Amino acid sequence: MHSAKRSSAPTSQYSQGEALTLLNEQRSLRPNSPHLTIYQPQVTWYLSILTRMTGVGLSVLFYGWAITYFALPYTAVGQAFTSAHLINYAAMAPFWLKVGLKAPIAFAMSFHSYNGLRHLAWDIGYGLSMKGVYMGAYIVLGASVATTAWLLTL
Repeated sequence: MHSAKRSSAPTSQYSQGEALTLLNEQRSLRPNSPHLTIYQPQVTWYLSILTRMTGVGLSVLFYGWAITYFALPYTAVGQAFTSAHLINYAAMAPFWLKVGLKAPIAFAMSFHSYNGLRHLAWDIGYGLSMKGVYMGAYIVLGASVATTAWLLTL
């Protein structure tokens, strides 16, 4: 059996306040890690963030709509919440309101769908070069804008 050699480094007892002060002083001397702000933004970052935002947004919208649609008939407010009334409300809505509601939903649906197809292409090994990734990103953006414009004409 080997005997453990005791360290000759001195140790000190600190109160909780003194230990916290020492810890904060040591933290101030540490170098900061690189942050996203030191990197040049890439189109792929923005598409990744936008894909997540459109996915969450569409999920919240559709689940909220479904829960509201199925729950309201069981409340006093639900007496005027039928499909016929919804069609009437949509027909009477001003044009700016229709476009204001339809445009972000149309863009989110088309963008999320096209970007999903881009990811499926990646899954089979297509478009994985840097040129392919960027070309796919710009195609997704262009197709999303074009599809949104087309959907707004309906």
